[in-house]
Amino acid sequence: MRISNGRINADDFVEDEKSARRKEFLDTDGELQVGFKPKTLSEEPYPPKYNSIEESIDDLIFQIEKFHHHFKSAKTENHPFFGELDYAYWQKFHVKHFTHHFKQFNLV
Repeated sequence: MRISNGRINADDFVEDEKSARRKEFLDTDGELQVGFKPKTLSEEPYPPKYNSIEESIDDLIFQIEKFHHHFKSAKTENHPFFGELDYAYWQKFHVKHFTHHFKQFNLV
């Protein structure tokens, strides 16, 4: 969420051809690949940032609100794999990303 709401700068360059090809996936019902690990993540899990699930949910809601507010003026934000995404494509990505993690933790 912090990349899409402008809080973290993902300045990875994705060639236009790759970006266009990868964005096509966001227009499908396909799910994110299980086991896919972005090169930016460490091998070890990050320590918990919040003391409770309630605090985590509150921050997620806050970040989502920031995302919607950010795109009132922003045209695009760079995604490190998909390239420049506009508001609609970020929404599509977030649905796939959240669904991926909800399934990972048996929440759906």
